[in-house]
Amino acid sequence: MRTPDVKRWLVDFTRHFYVDEEEEDAYPIPGRNDEHIQNVLWREVTACLSAALFHIPNGLSLSYSAVLIPQLEKIGSEIPISKSDSAWIASLIGLVVPIASLLTGYLMDWIGRLRTIQLSAIPFVVGFFIMGTAASFEEIILGRILTAVAMAMGTNPSTVYTAEIARPNLRGCVSSAGPLLSSFGLLMGYTLGFWFSWRDVALLSSGVALFPLLLTFVFSAESPEWLLSKGKTDGALRTLQFLTDDTSRGGVADKRFDDLEENIMFKQQKHSETSLARVLKAYFSPAGYKPLLILMVLFTFQQLSGIYITISYAVTFFEDVSLQINGSLSSIYLGLSRFIGGIFALYLLKTVNRRPLLMISSLIMAIFMFISGYYSMLISQGLSSATWVPIVCILGYMFTSTIGLFSVPWVMTAEIFPLRFRGILQGTAISWAYVALFFSVRSYRPLLDLLGGVYAVQWLFGIACILAIIFVWIFLPETHNQNLDQIEEYFVYNFVYLGKKRAQYARIGS
Repeated sequence: MRTPDVKRWLVDFTRHFYVDEEEEDAYPIPGRNDEHIQNVLWREVTACLSAALFHIPNGLSLSYSAVLIPQLEKIGSEIPISKSDSAWIASLIGLVVPIASLLTGYLMDWIGRLRTIQLSAIPFVVGFFIMGTAASFEEIILGRILTAVAMAMGTNPSTVYTAEIARPNLRGCVSSAGPLLSSFGLLMGYTLGFWFSWRDVALLSSGVALFPLLLTFVFSAESPEWLLSKGKTDGALRTLQFLTDDTSRGGVADKRFDDLEENIMFKQQKHSETSLARVLKAYFSPAGYKPLLILMVLFTFQQLSGIYITISYAVTFFEDVSLQINGSLSSIYLGLSRFIGGIFALYLLKTVNRRPLLMISSLIMAIFMFISGYYSMLISQGLSSATWVPIVCILGYMFTSTIGLFSVPWVMTAEIFPLRFRGILQGTAISWAYVALFFSVRSYRPLLDLLGGVYAVQWLFGIACILAIIFVWIFLPETHNQNLDQIEEYFVYNFVYLGKKRAQYARIGS
C-alpha cells in the first residue's frame, strides 16, 4: 500500500529538519525496516500534535478581547462597557491562568495528562457559548474566566504529555508546534473578528476545541509514564504497543516499557524526600532561586515591552494610533506577522544562542517602537498622514518579538532550572509571567491617560526593550546546547554573568 503523501511529508519534515545525526545516533528510532520506522514516527508525532492542537483555542482566547472590546465600546452597543470594564476583559486571563494551573497540576496527576487535555474542551466551549449569548457584562466575565481555565487545562498538560510521549530526538520538534499553533489561533481570532460580530466570533470559536478533541480520541493514547506511575502496567504496555506499532513479545514496546519502568523507579528513589523539603531546596538553593529571579525579571521586561498589550488590544491599539487606520484589518496583519515569526522562531530557537537572539530582537523592537511612536505623535498633531509607517513598525515589532523576547523566556523555563526542581520552579516562573501579564494589560488605558497618548506608550515599550538588553547582557547565562549540570554549577558560583568566577564554565554564555 502506498504511503499517503501527508504522512510521508510529516515524517520526513520531522526527521530531517529537526533531528541531527548526533541525536539520532544517541536515540535511534527502533523498527524492523524503513516502513516500520516511518510508522513509529507517524504515530508519535500525530499523538503529540493532536494534543498540541489545543493551543489553537489558547490563541483564540487571547485574541478575543481585541475583537470584543472595540465593538462593546461603540456608542449604542448591546452591552455598553467602561474603560475599566474593558481592562478587566483584556487582563483577566493573567489572574485566572496561574490559579487554574495549580488545579490543573493536581487534575492531570489524578485523571491523567490526556484526559485533562480532553476535559479542557468543556470550559472552552461553554465559556465562548456564554459570551456569544451574553446579556450582561458579568456573563462576559464568566465566559472569560472559563476560557482562561481552559487555557491552563489544555496547554500545560499538553507540554507534559509531549515530553512523556515523544522520544528525546523528537521532543524539540513537537514541543515547538504549541506556540506556533497558538499564533495560528490568534490569527484565526483576528480574521473572524474582521468578518463577524463579537457574538458570532464567540459562537464559532466555541466549536473549535471539538476538532482537536476528536483527533485525540483517534491518534492519542494516555501517557505510558503516568499509567505506569499509577500501577496500570497493562494500559502502559498497550499505549507503547500502539505508539511503536509492535505487539510482539520482547519487541520494541517491551524494551521501551522496561526502560520506562526502570526510569520511574529511579525517579521515585531520587525524590523520596518530603514535598516540603524539595520545595525549600528549590527556593533556597543557589541553583534554584538565582535562575528563578532572572526569569521573573525577564518575564517582567517581556510584559513591559508591550507584547501582550498589543495582542490583547490589537484593534483598539491601531485605532489609538490613528482613527484613519482600519484596526480590524490591521489586527489580521498583526496575527499574520506573529504566525510567520513563529515559523522563523522554530528554526532560530533550534540553531541560535539565547543571549544574542534576545538582545538583537529587543534592539530591533525598540527601534520599531521609537519610530512608530514618533510618527504616531506627528499624526496626532496633524503634522503627518503617513499612517502606513506606524502600521509597518508595529508589524515589524511583533515579528521580531516572536523570534526573541516573546518566545525565548518561555523556552528557557524548560532549560535553566535543575531537573529535580524543574516542576516547582517552572510553575512559579510561569505563574509570575501571567501575573505580570495581568498588571501590564490592565495598565494600558491608565498609561494612555498618564503619558498623554499612544505615542508615549510606544516609547515606553521601546525603553523597556533597551532595559531588557542591558539586563540580558549583565545577568543571563547561555542555556542553548548547554549541559544541565554545567548550568546548575554555574549558578552555584555566579549570579552576574559579567565577570563570572568559574573559568571552567566560560562556555556558558558564549
